[in-house]
Amino acid sequence: MSAEDEDYYMEVAVVPERLLGDETAGKFISRVRDVDGVVNVTVQGPSYFARDLEIGDAKLKTTVKIGKLFVGISKASAEDEIRSICDDLFTFPYHLHVGRFSKDRPTIVDVLGKSSYKRIGVLEKRSN
Repeated sequence: MSAEDEDYYMEVAVVPERLLGDETAGKFISRVRDVDGVVNVTVQGPSYFARDLEIGDAKLKTTVKIGKLFVGISKASAEDEIRSICDDLFTFPYHLHVGRFSKDRPTIVDVLGKSSYKRIGVLEKRSN
């Protein structure tokens, strides 16, 4: 890890111009999880019927049709790798934005324990 990567945390928002199918979303998340410097992946989209999304050898029960993906990165070099994964998998236009899209400190809702976010471990970076 270089000096420029220390204390680095940004998010890459991947915004496809169409909703992702389950197979494409599973392939994308599986490949992104293996990139050096990826910390987590958050998905967002409209409500959809419940189904299992295959991510590598794990299954994730989801109730959204994936429209946006937010990839947390700890190395600036991970952005280029994420872009190449998008180029390989997506046959349609997409946009990449780099910045901070999630909260960086707890709000009063979090302190009171009423957050609507649910953490599920399958999208977190695996430690080898």
